[in-house]
Amino acid sequence: MSKSSAIAVLSDEGHLEMTKHILYSSYVYGNWQGDYILLAHNVRDQSKLQWFYDRGIEVLPTHEFANVDEVFTPQTSIYYSKLRLFHPDCQRWNAILYLDTDMIVQWDINALVDQKGFAAAYDCARFPLIHQFSPRDSRLSEEEYAEVARQLIGYQLSVPAFNAGMMVIDSRNNSIQRYESLMNLVERFKHISTFGDQGILNLYFQNRFIPLPYVYNDFFQSDAFNRDGLLKRNSCDDAVILHLTYPHKPWNPESSFHTRWLEYTKKSEYLFTTPQLGKSLPRWRLWRTEFINAYNQYRTGLRKFWKKSDYL
Repeated sequence: MSKSSAIAVLSDEGHLEMTKHILYSSYVYGNWQGDYILLAHNVRDQSKLQWFYDRGIEVLPTHEFANVDEVFTPQTSIYYSKLRLFHPDCQRWNAILYLDTDMIVQWDINALVDQKGFAAAYDCARFPLIHQFSPRDSRLSEEEYAEVARQLIGYQLSVPAFNAGMMVIDSRNNSIQRYESLMNLVERFKHISTFGDQGILNLYFQNRFIPLPYVYNDFFQSDAFNRDGLLKRNSCDDAVILHLTYPHKPWNPESSFHTRWLEYTKKSEYLFTTPQLGKSLPRWRLWRTEFINAYNQYRTGLRKFWKKSDYL
């Protein structure tokens, strides 16, 4: 029997091993009570999916996005597979929590899916939306680029963008209209959306997403303005979900989180038979981290992109 919500992760055939630690940490430390989904991007060797089938994880192939490899670079084409989660056949879940595989869950995350709509946290440093789009693509002529850029008129490009590495998708509201609207935006802006789906989703959900606190998409490893700011964060202990991007992914031996990644990957063999240890982050610690993050951004000149989270 399907539960009312699910966690979704994404991988191609060569990176399936990199999903296991996020599944483990979200179950054990995130105390996750819902289903799990693997978006399998162009996985042709079905035997490599057996580990997921054996553990009751829903595998959703994303072969319909295979043709984008001719348009996008391999590094960005896979990200568009996330849009599969907005298809109406995902309405069987009321909400889907999407997590990038370079994340580690540390605290209970079940309350995230109680949102009344689509929700995400602002991108690190709250860069403005214009940052999501490249000034030029060599595959476009000057006339073609001018036409694409013209279509951005009407969007608020100076507002801060959210990060699509962690999203709460109100999949109960999925419809063919929503899905086709997203596909239309991909077709219009695919050549200049620097981070793939992220720019597209920011255009679609502009002025109608619920901002989540920083701790739910916490860039502690790379946010020097917090680690070295006037108000310092001395540890990542208050991060509910760590997002380990620059400088090292957790599977990189040079990452300070590599040992933890190895441990969680090994223990994932016993996924769903391991006791759940998740606790909720105390509210005052969430507020403290949110204040430190906002203050340091304001102090370092990012104040014009700062606004209070509606979630608090």
